[in-house]
Amino acid sequence: MSYSGSSRYPSTHPHPPPPYHAVLIPPTLPPSGIPYANDWDETTSLLSIRNGRKNAKRWISHFALPLLFFLMVISLWTIVPAISTAVKFEMAEWQRVHDQMTRDIAQLFDEKRAILDEVQQLRSQRDEQRREWEREREENEQRRRGHVPFWGEARLMTAQCPKDRFRQYEARMYNLLVEDDWYRACLHEPIQIAGRTLTSPRTCVNYVRAPATSSMSL
Repeated sequence: MSYSGSSRYPSTHPHPPPPYHAVLIPPTLPPSGIPYANDWDETTSLLSIRNGRKNAKRWISHFALPLLFFLMVISLWTIVPAISTAVKFEMAEWQRVHDQMTRDIAQLFDEKRAILDEVQQLRSQRDEQRREWEREREENEQRRRGHVPFWGEARLMTAQCPKDRFRQYEARMYNLLVEDDWYRACLHEPIQIAGRTLTSPRTCVNYVRAPATSSMSL
């Protein structure tokens, strides 16, 4: 009986068995699914490890990445409308505040313009009144210098409204000389009261050592 090569069977065997190959039978996994370090013996081949890594990569590329992409799409589909709604709300609120501020500013400008117009009108009235007083003062001064009788400012005798609806005023005549006819000067000197010019008073009274006094109704 003879042997050939690495075969353990004699060459005279009619049907020699094929050469055998090592078959890796992985150990049974524990309940946790993670093999213990001592479960793998030295017969574990690198080919099986590489195949396991390839299977893991294949599982990740076929299942994990599409699942992650699907979750990202769902998240964006949910978040983007909410963000868009919030942005639209903020823009609408900002536009409302801007419009309100614009209306308030326009109203303030209108009020300022009205106040300036009123102030200008009051200044014009004040200047006109001041010019009127200056004219009266100059006229009175000229009359004093020319010894011409003139009426002082008329005063209202009572603040109550009389029954006949005529208010009583009293005015004094100045710049009368001793030799002047006070009664004639009182009757012929016109006087202006409340914007109206009266040719003569209703009564004239001459107090002792006092200027002539007249009473007028308006």
